Parts: sequence; structure tokens; C-alpha cells
Amino acid sequence: MQRQQELDNLSNEMNPKINNIEQDFMKKLQIQQQDCANRYGGNESKFVECFQNIEENSQKVIKRLEYRLQFWRHQTYNCFSNEKANIEQCKQQARDNLDQYARDSLREF
Repeated sequence: MQRQQELDNLSNEMNPKINNIEQDFMKKLQIQQQDCANRYGGNESKFVECFQNIEENSQKVIKRLEYRLQFWRHQTYNCFSNEKANIEQCKQQARDNLDQYARDSLREF
């Protein structure tokens, strides 16, 4: 039961981090959209093409991040479920992996 409580606590701790990742994506998306507007504001076809490219890329990156987060949850759950695993190591590994996934996804975007 203690392991489940520790897992729940970690999940609650990570929720704001996951929300921050989403906010960072939205900020980066807005910057890219503004760049399209600045660069191609006078050319309809290039403006539309730029926005379409951003949309396609962002959807791919977001979907990939969703899968990474599913994997992260699965790996974290498995670590906590392993009776021999050190809970503190599981927590640190979960934090580190989440940070890495966020960095990788933002870099891809």
C-alpha cells in the first residue's frame, strides 16, 4: 500500500510539470506562427504553407510526446510495482526521464 501511495504522490508532483510542458509547446507554437506572419504576411500561399507545415510538425511532435508519456507512466508503474526496487531511485528516474522527454520533444519542435 505504501508503494501505491508513493506512486500517487509522485504522480501529483509531476502533474504541474506535465502542464508546464504543454504550456511550453503552446508558447513555441505561437512564436512559430508569429514568425510565419512576419515572414509571409504579404504572400497568401507562403503564409498558408508555413502554417500548414507548423501544424503538421506540431501534431507529430505532440503525438510522439503523448506516446513517450504513456511509456513514462508504464515504466514508472513497473518500477514502483517491483518489490525489490528502491522507491527513491524510481522517483528520481521518473523525474529525470520526464525532463528528458520534455527537452527532446521541444527540441524536435
